[in-house]
Amino acid sequence: MADVSAPTIHIRCLPDGEGGAASRVEDLRDVLTEFVFEDKERGADKMSLTLDNFELLLTDDPAFKRGMLLEVSWGYPGRMAPTRQMVVTGITGAQVLKVEARDKSILMGKVRRTRAFERMRRSDIVRQVAAENGFSDPTTVDVDDTDTVYDSVHQAHLSDAAFLTRLAHLEGFEWYVDWDGFHWHARRLAARPVRELEFYTAPRVGEVITFGVDNDITARPARTRVQGRDLLNRRDVDETADDASDASTTRLAPVVELIDPETRRATAVDQRAASEEVRPTSAQDDASAQAEARGRNRRVRLTAIKMKVEMVGDPLMFAKTSVRMSGVGTRLGVLYWVKVARHTINASGYRVSLEQASDGSGGHERASRVARGLELVENPTTAAHVNAQTPPEHAEGEAATQLEPVETIDPETRRATTTYRTVRAREG
Repeated sequence: MADVSAPTIHIRCLPDGEGGAASRVEDLRDVLTEFVFEDKERGADKMSLTLDNFELLLTDDPAFKRGMLLEVSWGYPGRMAPTRQMVVTGITGAQVLKVEARDKSILMGKVRRTRAFERMRRSDIVRQVAAENGFSDPTTVDVDDTDTVYDSVHQAHLSDAAFLTRLAHLEGFEWYVDWDGFHWHARRLAARPVRELEFYTAPRVGEVITFGVDNDITARPARTRVQGRDLLNRRDVDETADDASDASTTRLAPVVELIDPETRRATAVDQRAASEEVRPTSAQDDASAQAEARGRNRRVRLTAIKMKVEMVGDPLMFAKTSVRMSGVGTRLGVLYWVKVARHTINASGYRVSLEQASDGSGGHERASRVARGLELVENPTTAAHVNAQTPPEHAEGEAATQLEPVETIDPETRRATTTYRTVRAREG
């Protein structure tokens, strides 16, 4: 097992580009006060070095010249992160110097282009753009095939990075460049989780130091609808997408709380929680509108639970992977997709901060701890779990009670619901 008491950082300079001889940076041990690496699902990965430059010896050092290519790895002896190549993008400060670098995808955002791609699928366009930027080896290019062939797709005064991001957004995919190559595909939600993160549960102490939930963990929209107008044929365009209609959909959580607002078999609780997302679209044909609705539904899938986690440092904790939480209860103890993994090494030690999300929940406990007689039942007509009131039971030694049924009519569904009100018998 690796010694986690002394994290280490390895940095090498490539002054002449990728083919040049690498120079090991040896003299930062006494001046490096903080190392931060942000591994992100969206946007270029970012590294920052905070250096003590009290004697101003590093201000003119060519090792940190703008445009310099750095190779960096960090972790513990015997357990190091994969080597990343980062481009120096900025240097600020004086006696305290901050060097910032980003991954090589930043180089694809320098030049704006205006051109058109005729009779091509979006995936074919992406492969062409990737090859133009040096990613021609099939082993380093991971692109999901798309179905629709478009008459014309325009790159209108956009950089290649912005254009690839836009195409990924329309398909509900993610685009990024990582240590293992070029990626343009749907989230790999079905991949095996890389870690199980355990929160503190006595007598054990888990890896998770603290965590918090950033959103209201209620049901997300059951489907996405896009609406537009076909001006040529003078007709409305109305397409919907949901997890059932998307053949490539995968889920993280065992219970996905989706409620269709149009179903009339749902309970009153279902109806109150139902929601649907409706968006305008510029698409003027059904196929393009359906692709846009499917892409939008994929993007909003990971909105049920958004969690931030602070954990013990681990160099093999990556973004774009899934982890399982334990020791946090039934509802939150599910699989999460890691969107950001921020590695920080400073005088306080090595910590990793995660921003992660799930597409559902682990459900609820069977019985309420705060509401007597409230139990969870599964509604067979929907994909959601709902609460139903049941007649409360008599407790031993308690004064005699009467159960008074109360019938109410839901004004929206016109369904009758019977609840039971406990009335304590009058004494003497």
